[in-house]
Amino acid sequence: MQQYFILFITVVTVFFGSISCNSTDADCAQLSNKDCRTCLSLAGCAFCKNGKSCFLYDVSNVIAKKCAISDTQWGTCVGTFETWIIIVSVVGGILLIAILIAICCVCRKCKRCSIRKEEKRQAREQDVENRRAEERRAAGEIRSTERNRVADEIRMKYGILKEKENGTDYTRMD
Repeated sequence: MQQYFILFITVVTVFFGSISCNSTDADCAQLSNKDCRTCLSLAGCAFCKNGKSCFLYDVSNVIAKKCAISDTQWGTCVGTFETWIIIVSVVGGILLIAILIAICCVCRKCKRCSIRKEEKRQAREQDVENRRAEERRAAGEIRSTERNRVADEIRMKYGILKEKENGTDYTRMD
């Protein structure tokens, strides 16, 4: 299996290594006064629709001097170079806007999630605080009851405890 893979890689390397992608201006000029497909079949060539001329297109010089950009066809015969620049710019702009919208949506969702987490954390803290307050109140009532019981025992010991009528310390004045 490994031998076949190495053989395949070797064949592909030899095949693609034999293809020459370096076109010269003379090679492109020979294809002038022919159709667009013939001119663009040679890598690196561009076709001018008005003069039906084929020339070497320099990628580093985006705006070709030999032909107006609105008449230059490069890479494909479907549209002019100007058309492709506009199409790619519009698609790129739409993709950029879509990415920004997606980022905004994700950020808003994350913000909502963090707000919910914060609200849950605050609710837990409030529950803990309420529980502690209830425990303090219950402990205070127990201490108060214990103090009253001890005070009543001391009053009873010294005979100063009043008997409560109707379960209260207050009596009705007549």
